[in-house]
Amino acid sequence: MTESPASVDEEIESAEQDMPEDDVERLHGSAVVVNNNQTVVHTGKAEYHDLIQSLNDDGYGVCVDLCGVDYLGNDTRSLPVTVTAERFELVVNLLDVQASRRLRVRVQLPEEAPLSVPLLPPVAVPHRPVPRGAPTPPPRPGNRPPARAWPATEPAP
Repeated sequence: MTESPASVDEEIESAEQDMPEDDVERLHGSAVVVNNNQTVVHTGKAEYHDLIQSLNDDGYGVCVDLCGVDYLGNDTRSLPVTVTAERFELVVNLLDVQASRRLRVRVQLPEEAPLSVPLLPPVAVPHRPVPRGAPTPPPRPGNRPPARAWPATEPAP
């Protein structure tokens, strides 16, 4: 007889809750679990910005997606014992292109102040400074839209 997915999830959740705090794997001070073959880092709201900066330094330079989750009335998620469940959760999926690695970051946000987290650190974008009032350079040949044939109003000379 096979177990239903709900009973498997309950076993995993109870195993995570029974795990002593010292046995939780950590990355940059945040709890790490592997869920469905994906590394998931659980961090607090106060540590989020520093964790993202450290992961960026580790090579996770691409934010694949960022979303918010409202767990109102849904108590089915599993969290490490070091993490307190809150109503809202910020989920960020990061990618290390050089090493072909993915990482998910989950941040629990309280209902009282869910949007007080800076989402991503500022990113330095290399660009050419353009002085104020400088003329706009003409478009490059490869960037021009296709030519349109306008009806002639006068015959060509």
